[in-house]
Amino acid sequence: MPRQLTAEELHEGEERLMHDFTRLLELLPSDNVRWTGSQTDLMELVYTAYLRGVVCDAEGYPASLKTLTCEICRCLHVAVPYNPSSMGRYAVSRKGIRRNTLLQRYTWNYKRKRVSCPLYKVVSGMTNRNAD
Repeated sequence: MPRQLTAEELHEGEERLMHDFTRLLELLPSDNVRWTGSQTDLMELVYTAYLRGVVCDAEGYPASLKTLTCEICRCLHVAVPYNPSSMGRYAVSRKGIRRNTLLQRYTWNYKRKRVSCPLYKVVSGMTNRNAD
């Protein structure tokens, strides 16, 4: 990435990423949509949604990390990791030239490369029917 993303771009990217995450939670296992990215990236996505409280339970309380993890893994046909909170904390703190966070890569693709839904690059089986 030739130029760093601004704080404003990262904030906007995070908002879009959370929107895309909630749309993934609406999928059914029968939609046959699969996560093709790394499990670390998926846990970063879940952990960020958990910290932001973007999904609530039936009583209006923020969904637990375990609930979010189990639900997204079920929807995307991924094995539930043994320790999702540890994976999530590690994933959001990644730094360096070898691997940027999912948020940084998502925002870069969305803002700089003008990809409309960068998250769908790591989700196979998404069609217009289940993306709308």
